[in-house]
Amino acid sequence: MVIPLVITEAGIDGIIGNRPGPQGLGWRDFGGYWVGLGGGRTPTEAFINQLAWYDAGVRQDGYVIGFTVFTAGDIRGWETYSIDDILPDLANYVIGQRR
Repeated sequence: MVIPLVITEAGIDGIIGNRPGPQGLGWRDFGGYWVGLGGGRTPTEAFINQLAWYDAGVRQDGYVIGFTVFTAGDIRGWETYSIDDILPDLANYVIGQRR
């Protein structure tokens, strides 16, 4: 039996230990690092490129319905994870994935 899966908190979390890169929490803390590695021309592009890589991977699993990126909304303490100002960029990525 296949049980559908929705991943409710996807993204970058610097709390993970033993990883490369600078100190930080959310994706915004790593933008300059990723740009320096050639991951994109801007921190936003680099993050969306990582999400696109992740998206391509989960699309290979037929039971995965989708994922949401953490976090949208004005939530104190989570600013480095916030995707509020890049929602148009994320929407453009999604629109570009239509088949």
